[in-house]
Amino acid sequence: MVGAVRAVAACGFDWIVLSLAVLVFGLLDLTAAGKTWTVVQTVPVGVFAVLQAGFGPGR
Repeated sequence: MVGAVRAVAACGFDWIVLSLAVLVFGLLDLTAAGKTWTVVQTVPVGVFAVLQAGFGPGR
């Protein structure tokens, strides 16, 4: 079970990297709101990924 949770966390980290790559390299034609939303979403995804990976408080 721990391995599955860490795999989900790895997907979260990958999602963050790919989302930022889309912004940096302009891979999608996003509006200003779309760019902002993409950046804002990385925060909760990152928090959950860190917690799932076992780097959170109490670990």
